[in-house]
Amino acid sequence: MQIEIDTGDLLVRRFTRQDVDLLYEAIIDSLPELSRWMWWAHENYAKSETATFIESQLNPETEGDEDGFGIFEKGSGQILGCAGLNRVDRINKYCNLGYWVRSSATGRGIATTVARRLATFALTELGMNRVEVIAAVENVASLRVAEKIGAKREGIARCRLTFGEKVHDAWVHSIIRSDLSCEARRGIGILPM
Repeated sequence: MQIEIDTGDLLVRRFTRQDVDLLYEAIIDSLPELSRWMWWAHENYAKSETATFIESQLNPETEGDEDGFGIFEKGSGQILGCAGLNRVDRINKYCNLGYWVRSSATGRGIATTVARRLATFALTELGMNRVEVIAAVENVASLRVAEKIGAKREGIARCRLTFGEKVHDAWVHSIIRSDLSCEARRGIGILPM
């Protein structure tokens, strides 16, 4: 399955081997912020870890339960962040939606735009019944994005996320197929605000 989402100024697409340097640069630029919320972002993060991640994303249909995408600025080609569908359960038809935007590009609505389009894609094109957003209760930025894309807050899952040595409670949000607006059902890719 090939996916490219064009939002005007942004292009969301699968990674290629040629993206290692650009993704590594985005991660290093954002490492202090990412390390608070991403288990893989640590003080000694190495470019080889970026290469391993991208390699794991090259054949998502055969690799398992994760589909990762780069968020590219069309004008510059710079990677502005990542978004992905993971913990994909094809039997029960649900998945998790994750996203991050590099520190120098936050506050521009990028995460909201991409998360909205990717959730719509999962529900309409992949046939998922449910898309979950799980974010630490202290991760205000991610929680705000979940609410902006129309995800419903369901409750707190205690001790749900672990980053380094710290365990966090997390809000569970979800979008289900019936939450989609009429436009999204026609394939326009818009979830209600």
